[in-house]
Amino acid sequence: MDFELAHYPVRSLSWGAHTEYRAGELVVNQEALRAEVLTEPLIADVDLSIVRPGERTRVLHVVDIVEPRWKEGAFGGAFPGSLGTLSQCGAGRTHALDGVAVVTSGSLPRSEEAIIDMCGPGSELSRFGRMPGLVVLPRPREGADPGQFGLALMRAGLRAAVFLAETTKRAAPARTEPFSLDWRLPASGLPRIGYLSFAYSHGIGRQKLFYGTSTKDIVPSVVHPNEILDGALVNDGYTKPTKNATHDILNHPLIRELYRRHNDTIVFAGMVLANHYATYDEKAAAAFHAARLLRHVVEADGVVITKDGGGQADVDLMLACRACEEAGLRTVLVAKEESGGDGPALVDVAPQADAMVSVGNCPEKVRLDEPMERVLGGDAFLGAIQGDVAGTVEIPVQNIIGAIDPIGGSTLTARPG
Repeated sequence: MDFELAHYPVRSLSWGAHTEYRAGELVVNQEALRAEVLTEPLIADVDLSIVRPGERTRVLHVVDIVEPRWKEGAFGGAFPGSLGTLSQCGAGRTHALDGVAVVTSGSLPRSEEAIIDMCGPGSELSRFGRMPGLVVLPRPREGADPGQFGLALMRAGLRAAVFLAETTKRAAPARTEPFSLDWRLPASGLPRIGYLSFAYSHGIGRQKLFYGTSTKDIVPSVVHPNEILDGALVNDGYTKPTKNATHDILNHPLIRELYRRHNDTIVFAGMVLANHYATYDEKAAAAFHAARLLRHVVEADGVVITKDGGGQADVDLMLACRACEEAGLRTVLVAKEESGGDGPALVDVAPQADAMVSVGNCPEKVRLDEPMERVLGGDAFLGAIQGDVAGTVEIPVQNIIGAIDPIGGSTLTARPG
C-alpha cells in the first residue's frame, strides 16, 4: 500500500469566531467544537480549554491524546471503525496537524492517574507538555453506563481531532511524507526484520481498538504498518498509566525507525499485531501463532517485539521471544521496567532474551515542584498519589503521560550510579 501523510505544522492555538488553519495558526470556534462533541449521546456537557507550553498549568486524569487527522470521505474518513464506518487505512493521503494535541480528561472506574505539566520538570519529561493542547473534559448523562461513557469519551477525542484537522482540506501542506514498502524487490542480502506488536487486550478501558474492534477479540494477524500510522489502532486504555496514547500510535516511533532503515541497513519485512490474552495457555498459543506468521508469511530473519503493559504482559513478551527464537528468528525485546521495592524488573524472563532495550523504570519517583496557577480535570490525584495538585508532588515517572513510551518514543536514559 502507498500512503502519504500531509503535514500542517501548528505554531499557535487560540479561540476565535471561525475554525480555520492559516500559515501555522489554528483558530477554533468553541461553540462549533462543543456541538461536535455533544453529538455523542452519552455526553451531557463538555468543558473545553486551551493549554500552551510554558503556562503554569497541569492537566489531571488524562484519558487519551490524539493528533488531529483528516481524510477525505471518499477514502473512508479518519479512524474508521472506531469513529465512522469501516474502510481501509494506510492508503491514499491523510492530513495531520503537527505539534498540537487533543487531550481528553475524565475520572472513570478503575482509571489510573496520568498528568501533563505545561511547565517545569514534568514538561521536560514528556513532549505533550511542550506542545499546545486542546483539553476536552466531557460530563456524562445521568444514568450512563460508565464503560460506555468511557468509549463515548474516547470517540469525543477522535471527533475533536477530525474537526480540527478538517480545516486543512483545501490548504497546501508544508511537506508530505510517503510510506511505501515494496517486498517484491530482488534479494538485497540485507536482513529481513519484522515487528511483533502486542496490544492491551482486557476489555473496556483496558484495550486498544483495531478498526473499532477490541483487541481482546482478535487473533495474531499480519497487518500493514501503514494501517497503524493511519488510525486503524486507537487507545481505550485509561486503566494503566503507561498508556500509549493514540497520538503515540499515529506517530509510532518504532515503525518510523524501521521505515527509515528500510533498504538501507535492513529490509522492513512487515508486522504482526497480537493481543495480551488473560490465561497462560492462550498467551502461549498467541506466541506460537505470531512466530509462525513472522517466519512463514512475513518471512523475517529477525524481529523486534514490544509489549503493552506490565506484569502479565511480561509473560507474553518472553513467550514470544522463545517462540520466535525456536522458529529461527533472532529477537530484540523493548520493555519498560518495574524495578524497585521488593519486585523484579520483569516478572518473567526467557533464556533466549539476550538482547533487550529498556524504555524506562515505571515506579521511579520524580519531584514536580513548579507551582501551578491552573489545574484542569479534577481537584485531587487518583489512586495512591498524595500531594498538592497545584504544588509540589513526588510522583512515579509513569504517571506523567509520554515520559515512558512502550513503543520507543520516550527519551529517558540510564547513567552510572
